[in-house]
Amino acid sequence: MAFIKNLAAPFLAAAVLAACGGGSGTTANYQNDKERIAALEADGKLPKLDRSADLKGPDLNSDGVRDDIEAILKAKYQGKQLAATVQFARSYRPVFDLPEGDRVAAQTVSNQGTRAMKCLHRKFDGETLETNPSVVSRQIVAMTFNTKERLKTYMRYNATLSGSVLSLPDGDTCEE
Repeated sequence: MAFIKNLAAPFLAAAVLAACGGGSGTTANYQNDKERIAALEADGKLPKLDRSADLKGPDLNSDGVRDDIEAILKAKYQGKQLAATVQFARSYRPVFDLPEGDRVAAQTVSNQGTRAMKCLHRKFDGETLETNPSVVSRQIVAMTFNTKERLKTYMRYNATLSGSVLSLPDGDTCEE
């Protein structure tokens, strides 16, 4: 449950910013949430993300990472940190293919995510918010599950894993 609360934080922050006109002191009048989000994206306060009905979203180069997320990661990180964030983002794509309630398949996906999380912790020092692996992972999760249907899929995945025991894998879990 704490993990879902942590996931909600970026969405809550975006909602607060949107309700406050982005925190810039403006009193913009928006007709709906889509307009608020578009304005925050235009101001650079939110990343521009795919919000199509396609659960997985576009992945033109078939590397297992949604193209918009990959572009954001490439603009923000380099070298081994980029490789670790891409590995982490890739670990969540299979969530969209899981048969509902298939605990074994969900555990397999979760194991890949745990390996990717361990890699993030090895490549990020955590000295600042930008290099804190927990913050980085929450940002990637928030970008990945950025629509209502994507978030519902993520919640079903977490519900399927409820009660599971996870353990950290041994050794170097980074793919690059």
